[in-house]
Amino acid sequence: AARGSQGSAVAWRDASRHSIRGATRVSERLVALGRRPLLSIEGVTYSWADVLESASVRGSLERLRRRSRQGSVCVRRSEALGEDLDQAGLPESAARFRYQRGLLAADEFEAWLGRWGVTVGEWGAYLKRSLLLERWADELDSIEARFRLEDGAVDESEFVDAVCSGFLEREAHCFAADAALAALAPGEAAGEQALLVERIQSRAAAARLAATSASGVEREIAGRGLDWTRIELDALELAEEGAAREAALCVRLDGRALAELAEECATPLRRVNVYLEDAEPGLRASLLAAQPGELVGPVTSTGAFVLLAIHTRTPPSPTDPELRRRAETELVERVVKRALEGRVEWHEHV
Repeated sequence: AARGSQGSAVAWRDASRHSIRGATRVSERLVALGRRPLLSIEGVTYSWADVLESASVRGSLERLRRRSRQGSVCVRRSEALGEDLDQAGLPESAARFRYQRGLLAADEFEAWLGRWGVTVGEWGAYLKRSLLLERWADELDSIEARFRLEDGAVDESEFVDAVCSGFLEREAHCFAADAALAALAPGEAAGEQALLVERIQSRAAAARLAATSASGVEREIAGRGLDWTRIELDALELAEEGAAREAALCVRLDGRALAELAEECATPLRRVNVYLEDAEPGLRASLLAAQPGELVGPVTSTGAFVLLAIHTRTPPSPTDPELRRRAETELVERVVKRALEGRVEWHEHV
């Protein structure tokens, strides 16, 4: 039978009152959220409770609660010392929040708050906590030690922080990827929730490991011959195009070193070691065929005129640890995308 979201939430709720992999008390509003079905994969329905259990196992739920506690003690300190937050920063923070989430229209913003059950006042309190956390980032341990909070004092802010920080959306997508990779049959999804999550995470880890075999990594690197070519160069940025063109002529016709010209212009010469994939769009096209010993430019980039002296051009190698890491990341992302496509039915928009 398909996994029932109600039983899952109750199991998570009961366990949360004791200990979920080291976590202690959990917000009642997170418990209520846990009862809601979130997604289905091949006949198995998973709830928010499964997502929260997975977050607890990975430690991210406890990190959320710690952050919420720190934000709350910052508010307590602000109130106790009469150090009210500079209100000028709140409108900018509010605008940035809405812009990043595409909630520019008032009705879109109100619908988003309503979907999560968060009030405008709670959202404003989240912005205030976030600004105080930024202001006192270097003092959080001492503030937390001085302004202690009783148990349960963080419950409401914990839920609001989970919503507004994007924690719930990130954890939902992380769990969906794991569950899609695990591809449990309905019969395998029955039983204790903690064991279910452990089974999902174990199978997902095995799938990711299988995707990053040594031979697979080497094939990926070999297939990215141009993008992952590494170029070492010196870059001289000048504000005026005429000065940049004159400097280029001095290098090409007079044989002068770019470092010498940089010194004359009182402009720092930057040593850059970059994969073509990572080069700024304005520079990448000029670097595609650049060879060692060549001067490229001037090229327009971010409002400046840049001269590039090419030192080395290194094709991708399977022994390059950075490229192995990139290849593994690409392979895992690909296998996750394949697992998610057409298999996940979302019951909520996240």
